[in-house]
This record gives sequence, structure tokens and C-alpha cells, in this order.
Amino acid sequence: MQWSLNLSKGRMPEFSDKKRSYYDKIQGECGKNNRMPCLANLLLILPVCPVQIMKNCLFEFQVHQIELELQNEELKRTYHELSVSHDDFARIYNLSPIAYLTVNEQGIIKKANIVATQLLSCSKESLVNKKLGKFIHPSDQDNYYLFIRDLVVD
Repeated sequence: MQWSLNLSKGRMPEFSDKKRSYYDKIQGECGKNNRMPCLANLLLILPVCPVQIMKNCLFEFQVHQIELELQNEELKRTYHELSVSHDDFARIYNLSPIAYLTVNEQGIIKKANIVATQLLSCSKESLVNKKLGKFIHPSDQDNYYLFIRDLVVD
């Protein structure tokens, strides 16, 4: 459905200052959604608008409201699923009997689980933002750096 209302600046209806500022505010919000008419324009044409057009407008608004409610429900459901998945991953990561470290491309530790802190004899706070290479035996440093470089390149 296309909406148009031809109002030239010279033909604007007279408003009190309060109504005029409200109308201008609403007009500033117009144009963001071309599918629906501007509320301010609707307010101007309602007194002369045929009943069928008003019914069509109401129907369009109700359909749009239902669409928004469905999208909102889908977002809530997806957020809940994501939250559950995040909690599951955090539990597996933190309570695993295997040491886990999350490192970035430079080999800096970003996260560590409990077993990793025990294995490296450090607290989580002291591990985070330290280079993993610091914990590698000097005789294995070359192999470690080549391994990290290959990971980053691939």
C-alpha cells in the first residue's frame, strides 16, 4: 500500500505552539519506515479519511505489531538457547579434568581452567595476559614458536 499526502508549507493547518512542536517532532521521525504513513500525517487526514482507509491502516498496524511480537519471541528463545549453551561450555571448560588454556595469536593466555592453574602452579589471575612461552622449557622454545607460527599462518 502506498501512502502519500501532499501538504505544501503554505497549506499547513494552524497549530498552537505546543501542538506545532509535537507535530514537528513526529515529522522528524517520519521517513524511517516507508511502509507506514507518518503519524502526524495520519492525524491531519483522519477527519477527512474514509472509514475503509482507516480500517486498512488499523489492520496494517496490527499486522506489524504481530510481526514484531513474533520477532521478539524468537529473539528471547534464541537468547535463552545461547545462554544455556554458554553455561554448558563454561562448565565443561572450567570443570574438565584436562588442562585448558585459551591463547591469542601472540601466544598470550586469555583464559585458563582449574586444572591448568594447578599444572602451572599459578592462580588464574597470574596466568591471564602472560605469554604461554614463559612456561615452555627452554629446550622446547624453538618447537613451540614454530608451532604457534604455523597455527597463526593456517
